[in-house]
Amino acid sequence: MNSRFIFSILTVCGIVFSCLAAQDSTKSYFWGLIQIQQDKEIEYEDGYWKDRIFRSREFHEPIGFIPFEVRYGFGYNGGVGTSGLEVEKDFMKYDSSVTKFDGGELSTRIGHQFEIDLVKTNLSFYLLNKSWIDMHTGINIRSANVFIPAELPIEDWGNTNAGWNPGTRKFAPKIMEYSLSQSMILQWFDLWYLNLRFSYGIATATFYQDNDKQDLTAPSGWGPSSSIAGGMRFVLKQTAAGSRQNQFSFGVDLKHSYTKISTITDPDDVTPISNFYLANYGVFVTFSAFYGGGKTMGTIGKQYYFRKDYQKAAENLRQFVDLYPDHANIFRAEYLINESERKLPKQLLKEGQKFEERDLTDRALEKYLKARTFADSTLKPLVNDHIRRIAEARLADAERILHSGEGEKAVEMVKEITHYYSEVESVIPEYEAYHLFYQAKKAIQYGFYDKALNLLSQADNRDPSLHYEIDLLRNEVAGSLIADANKITDLSAINLVIQYLEQAKSMSGTLGRTNEKILGELKAKLDIREDLDLQEKIDTRMIQERKNMEANTVAPSIQIGMNNSEVKNIMGEPREIIEQTSKDGANHQLWKYRFEGRRPLELSFIDYILFKIEEQ
Repeated sequence: MNSRFIFSILTVCGIVFSCLAAQDSTKSYFWGLIQIQQDKEIEYEDGYWKDRIFRSREFHEPIGFIPFEVRYGFGYNGGVGTSGLEVEKDFMKYDSSVTKFDGGELSTRIGHQFEIDLVKTNLSFYLLNKSWIDMHTGINIRSANVFIPAELPIEDWGNTNAGWNPGTRKFAPKIMEYSLSQSMILQWFDLWYLNLRFSYGIATATFYQDNDKQDLTAPSGWGPSSSIAGGMRFVLKQTAAGSRQNQFSFGVDLKHSYTKISTITDPDDVTPISNFYLANYGVFVTFSAFYGGGKTMGTIGKQYYFRKDYQKAAENLRQFVDLYPDHANIFRAEYLINESERKLPKQLLKEGQKFEERDLTDRALEKYLKARTFADSTLKPLVNDHIRRIAEARLADAERILHSGEGEKAVEMVKEITHYYSEVESVIPEYEAYHLFYQAKKAIQYGFYDKALNLLSQADNRDPSLHYEIDLLRNEVAGSLIADANKITDLSAINLVIQYLEQAKSMSGTLGRTNEKILGELKAKLDIREDLDLQEKIDTRMIQERKNMEANTVAPSIQIGMNNSEVKNIMGEPREIIEQTSKDGANHQLWKYRFEGRRPLELSFIDYILFKIEEQ
């Protein structure tokens, strides 16, 4: 009846977990203990399922420390194999031939146990800075006793030795065990893990109870004890890698312990028992806290790798290598980095093609340039071909903008193209020349002929292929200058027209009456203008010289022997006066003057009479 009830509960739980799992894209196995995402739209890298099952946590942080793990459960003392639930026939030894104790009924061998593991440390992680597996060593303390002890054959034993019959006695082994505990954590998924544990130590025990259910301290004994257990743990609280916060887990263990009380202390000689052992089998509920075990950038990087996002995979795996250079699986991370870099160009090329199909050329170009960085000799020509097509399309846009009057913008566009497609670098002079050419045409429209000719000269130097168009525009400038020859006053413009006319005259031999007249007038105007400029410069120089002479006439008007009032009337107030009295009572003064265009002047007075004039 009980087995049917348990089977029905497990079946219902399995159906509930399956229904919950079906609501999303995650497929669950074993009532939700193993959950694997099912997304048909994602094309996974080869080996994804194998890695998901056997290597899903290979880049996680080691579990470095388990401060405590508490277990409480129920078990029975019995045998295995042919003995079944009964104890072994020779589980107890005696000092002489007496009636053997059969261990009692099963109900008298059932009890409960409480144990705790303390300060369990991952020694390989702390000593070697590597953790190939989460294995922890710590201290174990366990106590155990039975609920309803069985009566011992005291009367029969009393027939052999009267002292062995002190009254009704029950076999109530109460165990205290102190052991060294070694456990191993096997974790393939984040939500749960398997725990295997072994302990070995020393146990002490009292095993007599009187009719009043009082545990007697004598006789007692001690001996070796060991245990082995295995179970499943569920993680209650997950933390990020590097976090100092602890995590918690709970679970269930199946455990077998073996305790041999090989040394009996019986000072009053009340028992024939010389030694006994207890083989206990039980089920325990466990609760523990631990530090570590969080995800790292390596785990995230590997997830990107199997989803074929090799760029993010390489970035995250490199961060993992930098943060955990001594990780036990560092070589596996480096292998995935190399694989990601090898496969990255194809991924980037495909992504770029998708962006290009949607006319998102900026994003496509970004992908192609990254792909070219990592591509080998086989793939690089294909990547370069896509880059060339984008460059040519943008060059066509630049040419359209150039001839629409935005030459500066067009030149910048071409220079930008050269950053990723150097073949267009040769057209930069042509674009710059056209930009200057169009600026010159605009200058001609506003009558800035000199500036226009300067721009045309620069354009001719940039790109000689435009020489014919530039000469045509120069002739247009010269023609405009000739037409406005009588209005020209600028020397450079007059010189320009004269040079053009004389060049034309040397080529054709004559200019015609009109142009000859214009040439003569322009030369005369040039001579007059040059004379005027020269006279203007002379006049300016003469004015400056007169100012200097006036300034220099100030100093000679001062004479040694003048008093300070006379000097002040001529020179004005000084800029600074320094005054002091000598030991003999004479008054000494130093007057300082500053003048624009000449050196500073200092006047020295004794008793208000000028006796010294100095120019600094």
